[in-house]
Amino acid sequence: MGQIWKKCSASGGASGLPKTGQYQSYRTGDDHTYADPAGSYDIGLSRGEGTWDDYWDARFTDNGDNTVTDNVTGLMWIQDHVAMSTIEGVNWASTMSWTDAIDNCEALAYAGKSDWRLPNAYELFSICLFENGAIPYGVDADGIKGSGAPFINERAFPNTKSSNYWSATTYPNGTTYALNVNFNNGNLSNVDGIKTGSRYVRAVRGGQ
Repeated sequence: MGQIWKKCSASGGASGLPKTGQYQSYRTGDDHTYADPAGSYDIGLSRGEGTWDDYWDARFTDNGDNTVTDNVTGLMWIQDHVAMSTIEGVNWASTMSWTDAIDNCEALAYAGKSDWRLPNAYELFSICLFENGAIPYGVDADGIKGSGAPFINERAFPNTKSSNYWSATTYPNGTTYALNVNFNNGNLSNVDGIKTGSRYVRAVRGGQ
């Protein structure tokens, strides 16, 4: 596939996992200590060592068709569901039930692809960022995200709502609920996730 993966170091560094995006350091030994691309450890990254800008450039590829590829997970995401507008009677900028979310993603033909689907809980959670402050990019102080929500890379995923997004994963302790990711607070939970309720959707493809 042309990807270069960094082997685990003798110190046990992880390979192939996305960084959380935690840009601020709260004490030595916390997330930031081991995630800083300029640091000695740099866990959670398969490529893009050097600076945070290098990391963001290496992690996501803008495909120029309102899709973005995550080079860590290999998943292709639709960037901006607002820009999709209405396709085949489905308003992709609006909320929908869990069943409709699955059916609409499965039926979607977009950007020359027809194998879109609703992401599972791990996949959706992988694009959530866990930094309350702004994450700069280059000279832009709010380049990746501004302070607060939504907790996501807003360069890669513009117009993301600070709200709940469906995953395809059913809540194991109550199957009338599905797990959802709340980009307003960075939570993965079943809160307000009854399947007949209404949540936002972000379609994905790949993962083989």
